[in-house]
Amino acid sequence: MPAEDAHTVAKLRAAGAVFTGKLNLHEMTIGGTTDNPHYGRTHNPWSLDRTPGGSSGGSGAAVAAGLCYAATGSDTAGSIRIPAAYCGIVGLKPTYGRCSIAGIVPQSWSLDTAGPLTRRVADAALVLQAMAGYNSDDETSADRPVPEFGAELGQGIAGLRLGLPHGDYAELLEPEIAAALNAAVEVLRGLGAQVEPIDLPSANDLVRVVLLIANAEASAFNRPWLNADPAAYGADVRTVLESGALLLASDYIHALRLRSWLARAVRQAMEGFDAVLTATTPTTALPFGLPTVRLGGRDLLTILAIIPITAPWNLSGLPTISLPCGFDSNGLPIGLQITGHAWEEARVLRIAEAYERATAWHTRHPPL
Repeated sequence: MPAEDAHTVAKLRAAGAVFTGKLNLHEMTIGGTTDNPHYGRTHNPWSLDRTPGGSSGGSGAAVAAGLCYAATGSDTAGSIRIPAAYCGIVGLKPTYGRCSIAGIVPQSWSLDTAGPLTRRVADAALVLQAMAGYNSDDETSADRPVPEFGAELGQGIAGLRLGLPHGDYAELLEPEIAAALNAAVEVLRGLGAQVEPIDLPSANDLVRVVLLIANAEASAFNRPWLNADPAAYGADVRTVLESGALLLASDYIHALRLRSWLARAVRQAMEGFDAVLTATTPTTALPFGLPTVRLGGRDLLTILAIIPITAPWNLSGLPTISLPCGFDSNGLPIGLQITGHAWEEARVLRIAEAYERATAWHTRHPPL
């Protein structure tokens, strides 16, 4: 039991939120399946043999199942948005520094972002309103005014310019995911948005830098406990931490320099666009226990098949949201990801809410 609340939890309590309990997650937030060796698996409410995603899988499953109005999560490479996509709900990763991460066990100090998971876009705006704010005791917290995140809801999106990247942002998508994304694009066009191609730095390059930084920082934080009792960790997490410990300081410094260059390249590519559209994940919720997933003609480690479209936005620190945009032939949810400029969560929420209002995917619920 912690001695005090995390900063975001304290702010939610001050706003009147009632907390009903804690939720399961992937061990140490290092993974995407919430198959926790200590507390058991969290099952996807749409199909109990499938993962809810991770690392905030308990949050995604609980919100989707109607067990709570909203839940919080942390996002280092997609840990809010992946459960949102897999569980058919809304997950919002705000701009890095918008919500304090003080009191949250870190995976990666320089990438972690706290945010809400909800069933509706307007609810995400409301919960973020209570969570956001500067914390002088948190060196990652940004000293910026908190705007009204719901200020643009209902304004429509006519005239907004949205970018649609191709290349490795699209080539790994399963056919049903690609079809759902294309259908979502047509809905947004029908609402008056201009959707045009956008050239972004390679998602694969961005993801590799994210993983190097995250693994190095996670290993640094966990080193005392890993050295004292490595068997206490689950096998998958222990492997990540041990491999992170083998990285050289020069590798980490090189990754930080690449991060600055790539983040700047992303921001420059987005100039003239209001937001970028992608699928959230290349697949729908995966069965438990898969060591690899075949995508784009290649066998990828499961974690690499889960995060290739979410992790790039952690490197640039930009605000991004996932919301439902369809279902596959197995009845599993598909997620649409909308990413905007730094500190423009209100614009991201506006686009997402316009799409939500024009469709009915959010009205579907898991079978009893």
